[in-house]
Amino acid sequence: MPKIENCSWADFQRGNHRISPVNAVAIQIVDLGDVPPDPLEDCFAKRYSFQFFDAEEPTEYFPESALFSDSQASMIARVLKTALENNNDVLVHCVVGQCRSGAVVEVAEMIGFDECFRYRHPNVRVKSKLMKALDLHIV
Repeated sequence: MPKIENCSWADFQRGNHRISPVNAVAIQIVDLGDVPPDPLEDCFAKRYSFQFFDAEEPTEYFPESALFSDSQASMIARVLKTALENNNDVLVHCVVGQCRSGAVVEVAEMIGFDECFRYRHPNVRVKSKLMKALDLHIV
């Protein structure tokens, strides 16, 4: 089974992760207005970038339009399914490497990626929307 791993922005830039970028897929999650970082070694098969804030509910400072959307969930679901079908490892980073990327990793493990043993504190909004996009149900 392909591997998946979450990491921080800095770890992505410095190559501090276990996933080899050779023929792997990168999912880069940054805040609105930020430019995704370049990796230390750019030999990824494909890199996908997403911009949304790490908030679970809209607030005065984080409007609904700035949060993880259903369309972004569908896109990430497609990336994960395609990587799984093609046996590509996946490296997911966000700013800190625990909430948004952690949610993606948890859901990816549910569909067949090898378990990742890095710490994560998944963003509930990202996890639930991604599970819905993949038609996964909590039992």
